[in-house]
Amino acid sequence: MSCGPVEGKFRLLDAYVGWSEVGVPPNLSGLDDPAGLRLAPQDPGAVTAEVWAYIQPPHLARGCGVCDWYLLTTGRARLLRRQACHPEWQPLWTPACDPSRFVEPIAVAAWQHRVAVADVGARRIWVWERNGRTLVAEIATHGVAAIGYTECGDLLAATSHELRRFGPAGEPRGQRVQLPALAGRPFAIVGDRDGGLWLVSKQVDGTLRLLHAPRGSRSFVSADLDNLRAVSLPATGLGVVTEAGFCLDESGRGGIPSTRCWNWHGRAASSAEVGTPPELNLHRNGELLTRALDSDLPRCRWHRVQLDADVPPGTRLQVQVASTDDPAVAPHQQDWRPLSNTALDFLIDQPPGRFLLLRITFSGDGHKTPVLRRVRLDFPRSTSLDSLPTVYRENPRAEDFSERFLSLFDAGVADLDAAIEQFPAAFDVAGARNELLPWLASFLDLVFDPSWDPTRQRSILAALPHLYRLRGTVAGLQLAIRLVFDTEVAIQELAFERAWGKLGQQGNARLGGVRLFGKSKARFALGRSGLSSAPIKSYGNPDLDPVSSGAYRFRVLVPPGRLVSGLAAQRLALLVESQKPAHTQATVRTGGSGFVIGSLSAIGVDSVLGPLPAPVIGAMGNVRLSRMSVLWPARRGSHSTFVLGNPVVVGVQTVLE
Repeated sequence: MSCGPVEGKFRLLDAYVGWSEVGVPPNLSGLDDPAGLRLAPQDPGAVTAEVWAYIQPPHLARGCGVCDWYLLTTGRARLLRRQACHPEWQPLWTPACDPSRFVEPIAVAAWQHRVAVADVGARRIWVWERNGRTLVAEIATHGVAAIGYTECGDLLAATSHELRRFGPAGEPRGQRVQLPALAGRPFAIVGDRDGGLWLVSKQVDGTLRLLHAPRGSRSFVSADLDNLRAVSLPATGLGVVTEAGFCLDESGRGGIPSTRCWNWHGRAASSAEVGTPPELNLHRNGELLTRALDSDLPRCRWHRVQLDADVPPGTRLQVQVASTDDPAVAPHQQDWRPLSNTALDFLIDQPPGRFLLLRITFSGDGHKTPVLRRVRLDFPRSTSLDSLPTVYRENPRAEDFSERFLSLFDAGVADLDAAIEQFPAAFDVAGARNELLPWLASFLDLVFDPSWDPTRQRSILAALPHLYRLRGTVAGLQLAIRLVFDTEVAIQELAFERAWGKLGQQGNARLGGVRLFGKSKARFALGRSGLSSAPIKSYGNPDLDPVSSGAYRFRVLVPPGRLVSGLAAQRLALLVESQKPAHTQATVRTGGSGFVIGSLSAIGVDSVLGPLPAPVIGAMGNVRLSRMSVLWPARRGSHSTFVLGNPVVVGVQTVLE
């Protein structure tokens, strides 16, 4: 450490230790916010356009995957789709096959391969599946203003006074949630992973309000962006949303972040054409006045004031201080000494006094505000002059100049000392600043994906030492996928499932536990195998079948969800390739809604046991005779299907279709 002035005391003012304010600061907000004090909005319930980073606006909806989007155009209403990160928007239906009957559509919502459009002119909500190929529901509504989906696939429809929930086929579900009396109308809605509901309403003057209904609640309450950031809502990727268009922040080729912008007709636009979202109308002036701060030192010479703040152009922070020995007596107006209007670090030029009062004035232009995160007060005055001979203090005016002059160098040395003291904390994953996380990852040969938020980056860094010890194992691959995708997968090692047994002291055959197969059953051989009893293979050495069958091969079984297709599936395949042993071959298999019969099926991962859909004959039915349907017999007729628990021989008494 450097040999600077004698270490003194200091006092902090921030959201953690308090601001020691006198009453409620007029026109200021953020007393309890670690982000800092700022000028408050003139409308306290309004939120900024940052809300679209968590909730999709009414004319945009993200479908299955990361880059699959739907756009409901303005003017001539059309439903466009953009998939696989393609730069162009394409109509969802061709003109000859367009089934839509839009009159006045106002909103679009999507969940996986399902898309819904609300039309106030037709008083309908249409729901399509298979990316618009099949119309599965037509919901009659009146006065609907916003629609959205929950995490489990329920459709939400909001009117001016209540919210209703519908199932995949348009059937009503759950209780209705009441909306408070608002000056505006519902604009966008979404459900979070905890079962809560979030609603954005638009006021007459264009400002946005945020409402929240916790899980199980039947009414909405006011919320702000801090509440929204605290829940587990996935980021939409929307960087800018204005009346002219919108911009998407995506990962381009090689994982490099890129931004693309379009207007509301689906045509490409520049960021200048899209513009910037309107800001809140803020108060232009505000003031923070502190109580008398006690130094516990008689006739203390207060030394220094440091502000941790952001002061955008067009805004100002003005600091005034006053010292006193009697906190019960308010300082005279002429006792207040204004400090610099531009600096954030300055010396206190006040007579000695045990107590110090602080007045900070915030000034803005109505749209931008200074942000004050912390104030540090150092006392008593201590500079490098204390280490020099007393001859430099003989002249009071020379002493004052020397103290102020040396304080410039003391401040620089103190900053260097603080950086050295805090350097070990930079290696703490939980406490390091967000901008240091990529630097920490470089020590462990890790490059972050641009789509990972700081929370995911910290969790991966914290688990990385343990993950390296497990690398190349089944547990290690499962942990890597869980950290990156929040998904539990099953690893199926095919070598353990090959149909071979071995007798002897070192064998693995147990009576009743292992079936022994001969070569004539594993591969068709002339003169040995019976017809239809062994598969015909044109590759490999038959003598090595017991060893090579399924060797060094495994499957990653992923449950159905957001990793089925698109960019997420590609990232999953790349992650598996990077974490598996080099001599092995891996395949990724994502589950669906059907049942797969065979020895390699994993119930609960890629299979669902369920009945056949009830057959309906007609233009809108699901019956195609001799192709994909089984007609059920009459009530008194004989059943041709099998029932679990009854004696049935597959292939003799029954046929699986």
